[in-house]
Amino acid sequence: MPPTAFCLSDAEVAAYIEGRVDAGRREAVRGHLDRCDDCRARVHRRAVSFFQESTLAGVEESPGAPSLERGSSLGRYVLLSAVGSGGMGVVYAAYDPELDRKLAIKLLRPDLTAGSVGRRREQLLTEAQAMARLNHPGVVAVHDVGTVGDQIFVAMEFVDGGTLRQFIDTNPPWPAVLATFIEAGRGLAAAHAAGIVHRDFKPENVLVGADGRVRVTDFGLALPSGSGATGKLAGTPAYMAPEQMVGGATDVRTDVFSFCAALYEGLYAVRPFAGTTLTDLREAVERGDFATPPPKAKVPAWIRRVVLRGLAADRAARWQTMSELLEALDVRHDPRRRARRVGAIAIAVLCVALAALSTARVVSRGRTLCRVPDGEPAGAWDPARRQQTSASIARAAGDVMAQRVTRAVDDRVTAWRAMWTEACEATRVRGNQSSELLDLRMACLDERRRELGALTNLLATADVDTAERALSAVAGLSSLDGCADADALRQLQKPPRDPKQRQQNDALVAEVQKAFALHLTGHWREALDIARAVDRDAAATGYAPLQAQAAHLVGVLEAEGGDYAGAAAALQRGAVFAIAGGDDGMLVYCWTDLIFVVGHQQRRIPEGKLWADYARSVIERHGGNESMELGRLSQLGLVLSDDGDPQAISILERVVALTEKIDGPDANDTAIAIVSLANELALRKEVSRAEPLHARAERIFERNLGRGHIDTLRAISNHGFDLIQLGRAAEAEPILAKNTADTEAILGRDNPSTATARINWGEALELLGRHVEARKAEQDAVTDLARIAGADHPVLIEPLTWEAIAAQALGDGKDARVLLARALAIGEAAKVPERDLEKTREAIAKLR
Repeated sequence: MPPTAFCLSDAEVAAYIEGRVDAGRREAVRGHLDRCDDCRARVHRRAVSFFQESTLAGVEESPGAPSLERGSSLGRYVLLSAVGSGGMGVVYAAYDPELDRKLAIKLLRPDLTAGSVGRRREQLLTEAQAMARLNHPGVVAVHDVGTVGDQIFVAMEFVDGGTLRQFIDTNPPWPAVLATFIEAGRGLAAAHAAGIVHRDFKPENVLVGADGRVRVTDFGLALPSGSGATGKLAGTPAYMAPEQMVGGATDVRTDVFSFCAALYEGLYAVRPFAGTTLTDLREAVERGDFATPPPKAKVPAWIRRVVLRGLAADRAARWQTMSELLEALDVRHDPRRRARRVGAIAIAVLCVALAALSTARVVSRGRTLCRVPDGEPAGAWDPARRQQTSASIARAAGDVMAQRVTRAVDDRVTAWRAMWTEACEATRVRGNQSSELLDLRMACLDERRRELGALTNLLATADVDTAERALSAVAGLSSLDGCADADALRQLQKPPRDPKQRQQNDALVAEVQKAFALHLTGHWREALDIARAVDRDAAATGYAPLQAQAAHLVGVLEAEGGDYAGAAAALQRGAVFAIAGGDDGMLVYCWTDLIFVVGHQQRRIPEGKLWADYARSVIERHGGNESMELGRLSQLGLVLSDDGDPQAISILERVVALTEKIDGPDANDTAIAIVSLANELALRKEVSRAEPLHARAERIFERNLGRGHIDTLRAISNHGFDLIQLGRAAEAEPILAKNTADTEAILGRDNPSTATARINWGEALELLGRHVEARKAEQDAVTDLARIAGADHPVLIEPLTWEAIAAQALGDGKDARVLLARALAIGEAAKVPERDLEKTREAIAKLR
């Protein structure tokens, strides 16, 4: 049968996925999908949306969230910004001027059809009343319920943090996942005690605050627990109990199922049941057809048994209350421990009580030994160092920056301490990790401790420049994830055993960490001097991982100073040492930076793509690493852009999405990703799309780092360039003039960013008819870039062209021809994309 003979309408696709077709029709559709690729793809797309994204509320879809401007009033509250939306409404951050506090406002969507307004209002009021009755630290507090015109709103506690979904997406160790879910479960249990069934428990409806508290929210589908409510489908399919899937009665055991479904996903990184339709999903639940955990999952079997009982299709077979479930999940009730206690009694009966006592002492001693000592990480963030750093940053950059930096380091230290405890207990308490691996993990964590100490040592005596870079410096520290990667740690070359060699090696490692801290805080020249010295001296140690680390840092710093040939040579040496030392993480870093230095900065496009392929092969060999893949894609996007490849935009869009997932929508790294995408759009003449992105990046940088920070200044330069392209040169020129002066004051004349700022300013001057000033600005940019990158580097094309345009406007046609000929020759020799020569050829044509 040809594919077009039995095509499915959108309504039929939806009905099939949602289980609203009889058995005969279902079989017919399945047979058709086996033959029709197009229909199968449509079903897949709809299924992804249905199971992973949508929340069914038993009503028609809302056409969109209301768009309210910052500063709008809602009763006595002032709206600040939208922070999220759901099936019923949109959530805004807001300010209460009477009580002087920040809060969250949930606003009912105003654009619903007349037939559903009453029902939606009733649901929202039900949610507010349900939450207002709860007074528990595990539930988001409701402060107020009100109406303004036809709109109903709920004023709630504002939680500064993220969702449980964002937390589990970071792949934390299972003990951390379990502990966090238990906190959420206590909030859910409190709701049940107040007579409320949530009916839509999922990771997105749990908030994890920066204060560490876990709070359940979004009781929009909540019903009284004794109502035995039935009716239309409501909830999120991937977490629904089978009785909920068929619109049956729900009770607290329905929430138990949803909680266990979410916990299963958090522990194993896969959902407990698979299915492309609601019927498939329900049948998998009824069969008990659980997804297979990944091979690397280390979750104890007793926890899995507890969770699977909560996922029973028969409600009577589940845990009957959340309290009962939470009690079963308490690690104090680990059956292995009970078995040890029972064994101890039996041994006592056999007069071998001493052995039981010995075992108990081992476990107790293990837990004692696995308490992180007070003051750890010692020398990096003890109370004295914390106080010194906070005071130093406050003096240099203000109290707000000091609070942000202190909080960021606190978070880093909390994660470090949690991993230290987990690594220790894995060997000394649970016994599922060898002593050898424990030593490797502890050595890794000690290195991360010393790296943090090198940074906080600088921050404790910060000048203005260092303080302004402090937040991004903390974010730039090496990931702790590497200290949990057993395979990578095992393949790493062991450090020297000889005490004298070990001492020499440790001293050089400390110097590398000092240089890295200087690099993170913007002192690249000083950092380069230290890194070069270590690069030279490390050869005597024969320890390849140290040699790789030093060579890589030299390469990064050479590139920052504009010596791209020297950077490429150092990075290639670093890659060779990384291979010799079994350091695949460093190997990926070297190859990723070579994509940028060789492929982008030196415009050797094929080589850049080759380095990208090399990096991908290592990442894939280790089962994927989102952070490393993010770095690879970021640099590959630049190379594809240089090559004029239309795939550059899609790659850079993936970079933005991945960065938002890893770091959040308001992080500095997200702003950097947005800038790369916006720059590509601007190059493709899609300036109207680029300008709001550059503006968003500028706002993120300014909010996080301040107006005078170099990242903010670069964003201002980009945004100003967009304004020029949109015909707003008069608006852009004073902004770019100040931006050029500020950038030069921070970076000096020997940095490409200063020259870029000057080029943009000169273009604005030229478009305003200020030809003399414009020519001088472009001449300075050409001089600086030729000194930094070389007399034939493609970065000279743009300033040479604009200098020529200014010269022509001043009546100096001879100089203009020479400048344009030089720009054209550089571009053709470097084989740059034709779009990079468009302005040059246009200027040449006007001279004829």
